[in-house]
Amino acid sequence: MNLYTYIILLLLFYIGYVKSDTVNLIYFQDGSNEKIIKSIVEDFNNYSQEKNLEIQLIDNIYSTVTTPESYSETIEFLLKSKSSKYDLIIHDMIDSKKLANYLTNLNEYISSPLFEMYSNGIVNDTYIINKNMIALPLYIEYSMLFSNQDLLDKYEKSIPKTWDDLINIAKFIMTEELNSGNEVFGYSADMTDTESGFASFYEYIYSFREKETDPYPKITNSEAVEAMKKLKKLKDELGEHGIRSNQNDINECLNSSNCLFVKTWNTAPHIGNYTVSNLPGHATGVTGSCLGGYNMGINKHISNKKKENVAKVINYFVSYEYQKDNILKYGVQSALKDIYDDSSICQKYKQCQDFRTIQPILRPIHAKDDYFDYSHRYRNFLLKYLYDDTDLNECLQNIEYLTKIFYEEESSLMNKIYIIIISVTVLYMIITYCLAFTKKHRGKFGLLNRFYWFLYMLGQIIIMCYGIAGMGETTNFKCQIRPIIFSVGFTLSNTILLVRMLINFPESERRFVRFCENNFGLTLIISLGIDTILNVINLIEPYEVESIIDGNIMYNKCKLGTMLGLLSLAIIFLYKILILIAMAILVFVEWNIKEFRHDIRYLTSTLFISFIIYFLFGMVQNINLGGYKERFFIPAMITYIYGLSCYSAYFVARFFSKYEDSESEESIIKKAIHGSDGKEKPLPGPLEKYSSSYSLNQSNSNVPSKRMSITDRLISLHNYGDEIKKSSDLIKSSNNSSNTNLSSSLSIFNPRKSSRSISNINDFNNLNHRPSQITAIPENRTTTSYGSASSHSNSNLTDSVGHDSNYSDEHINRSRTHSSDNLGTSFSRVNRINSTPNKTIMGSGMNKMRSYDNFSSIGFTRKGSNISFTKKTSQTNLSRKESVKSINDKTNNIKSNDCIVLVQSPIQENNEISSINNVTNNQNNDNKNNSNNSNNNDDNNNNNN
Repeated sequence: MNLYTYIILLLLFYIGYVKSDTVNLIYFQDGSNEKIIKSIVEDFNNYSQEKNLEIQLIDNIYSTVTTPESYSETIEFLLKSKSSKYDLIIHDMIDSKKLANYLTNLNEYISSPLFEMYSNGIVNDTYIINKNMIALPLYIEYSMLFSNQDLLDKYEKSIPKTWDDLINIAKFIMTEELNSGNEVFGYSADMTDTESGFASFYEYIYSFREKETDPYPKITNSEAVEAMKKLKKLKDELGEHGIRSNQNDINECLNSSNCLFVKTWNTAPHIGNYTVSNLPGHATGVTGSCLGGYNMGINKHISNKKKENVAKVINYFVSYEYQKDNILKYGVQSALKDIYDDSSICQKYKQCQDFRTIQPILRPIHAKDDYFDYSHRYRNFLLKYLYDDTDLNECLQNIEYLTKIFYEEESSLMNKIYIIIISVTVLYMIITYCLAFTKKHRGKFGLLNRFYWFLYMLGQIIIMCYGIAGMGETTNFKCQIRPIIFSVGFTLSNTILLVRMLINFPESERRFVRFCENNFGLTLIISLGIDTILNVINLIEPYEVESIIDGNIMYNKCKLGTMLGLLSLAIIFLYKILILIAMAILVFVEWNIKEFRHDIRYLTSTLFISFIIYFLFGMVQNINLGGYKERFFIPAMITYIYGLSCYSAYFVARFFSKYEDSESEESIIKKAIHGSDGKEKPLPGPLEKYSSSYSLNQSNSNVPSKRMSITDRLISLHNYGDEIKKSSDLIKSSNNSSNTNLSSSLSIFNPRKSSRSISNINDFNNLNHRPSQITAIPENRTTTSYGSASSHSNSNLTDSVGHDSNYSDEHINRSRTHSSDNLGTSFSRVNRINSTPNKTIMGSGMNKMRSYDNFSSIGFTRKGSNISFTKKTSQTNLSRKESVKSINDKTNNIKSNDCIVLVQSPIQENNEISSINNVTNNQNNDNKNNSNNSNNNDDNNNNNN
């Protein structure tokens, strides 16, 4: 060939090479795969030229990488650093899981028929990760036993079928050869601290199962114990050098005649007369062989065009035709199940026939997230037994702990006891709930109706069941459902108490109080709705299972690592804390309300328990409690104690409390009007500060007042909550009755529907009231009641602060103004008004005045008329033409057929004190004029008649 021809050929090659797209392949040389890789690269390049694919496949190796482990680490480093140097990554099949995040998903790059075939492949667990096909198998290999046929024939021995046969044959031949002056290694295998060593240990134990169809024996079972004892016997009798061989030692054995039995991959090259057979087993017909081989994946960081070219290369290698015609020809096994199921194909190749009988097993690459750490620790425990004489049971137990997730099994004794305790407690709750509504005790449970008491009990039961949801293995579902159980139970039980306390608020005319009173169920639903929304938000980034390694023990715990999840959880905890704080404030405000004194004491103990338990529960969720047992039992016992304690303190404690005997409604009404001792009692003076800031009857007074601080208001409500609540309830009842037509004289009071009917006013005799506040005056007795008034009442109608001075005790004959004097069943107010249209009051300075003129500070309405009468004062600022509704906002009229009960707000008490003092100074003068006024009144009455 002349120079010109050589140059032309080089130019043509250069042009073709430049025009073609190159695909760089990287692989590890293990001593047996170089020839195979070179052959398949050449096959593809020829195929590319024939099909004009314009793709050139180039193989690459790392000359400095000498072990499979270092090659795996190097490839992982390159891909993690987003290197695009290599396009097609050929790697050991056990590395696919580790490299999954850096390889391209092949679902969109391979044809559908191929996808279906390899989805059911022999080693599909090695390349289908999280339902993504991130690689495809190039070929697979498996462990086999290489037997020196020359030595076996010499001593007329056959290939061993069991490990006992192998030990006996090897020991016999070794002894005979040693007597002849030849040193022979009876058994050579890689059982060192390498990945190949792990495969040897793993398949060896697998070969000790009882039957061929049995699964891999549990590492602490008798099969594994017997296998390791047998292996130690093999080491002691055949020499430890044989089982500590590395790959170089094995290659030397296979290239010499000094080794009797060698265990290695079926692709290992060898010279001499070696017969390849299945590995021995514990019994004849039982064997085992670990699978190996290489997968192909596409670098995730290359361009899309490069990915398409690499996909064409992979499609060619994994096609049925290439696997059948080429892969088997190179002495390796295809991963396609259809090939070795086809007898017409498989019978042509020795390795295919062997594969049908080897009883293969894959290494447990999914046993842990970090398989390589698991493999390393697994084989090290076995090596400690073989060479350090460590206790075998301890070594096997530690291996079991590598993959065993510790948790409280439902069948354990502690869990059975816990379930029994929960069941007995629930039964105890149901029994006490039923007893609460018997005739003997139902009066003690009048705070709520039966339905809401049941919901309260249900909330506590839900909380106690928090521990049951943690039994068994920790899963994502359990991690997500347990916080919801605690949250819903806590909200359900405590919101019922909170709403009921809001209804008991002393200022019962507040809008939120009236809303809770009229919409108890709706308020509870709103609270649960807020709780549900917060928990749904928490499920967007929910809890996940995290494995914790504590020494040799591994267990799972729930972990919430995302910012959204942590924020939603913090809001849920804050929501619970706000409920507890609101309850604490209401306990302080309502502490002195006698009607609910028992309920407040029960709630105080419940609230104290809630704060402590809630703090402990939040603390144990965020600290390291120890092992898996502590992580289960401590939260379970905290929630159990919380549910039982709260239920007992707030519900069961009522059985042992003594409530006052209820009184008749009529006697309570009379006490409310007259007082328990027949005398009116003044309200305490310190209510003046509270009254000046807030009016219970919501007066529209134009007099400016200084607004109280929140602290002062809470203290006032705490100190005088009982008086404020009774006055507020009475006024609200009066307003309600003034808007309805009452037909019965006993319908004066209309207690709240959600409060106790009698107990609301049971202690009303303790209310400090003045005659100007609660007075029953029939119209037919107005003359006699006020006839003895001071002769100068016209000149001193009001005191210095604008209040009527005639309303003091000294100016009213109390013996003739009690409402009980007027409870006549035949008395008709309509007839009375119609029959005395011109009735006047006789007395000094009161001539020609109608009866209602003497009630100038009180507004009332004649029945059947829209005309109202009132006296303008500096406090009320009412005009004569104000509507009935406006007047009723200033005073409260409790009407019946026989009497009119005039109720004046206790807020005016502070203004009436000065009026009382002024009247006292003039008391003597008024008494002197009483006789003269009486005579004059008689004369005037005669003249009018």
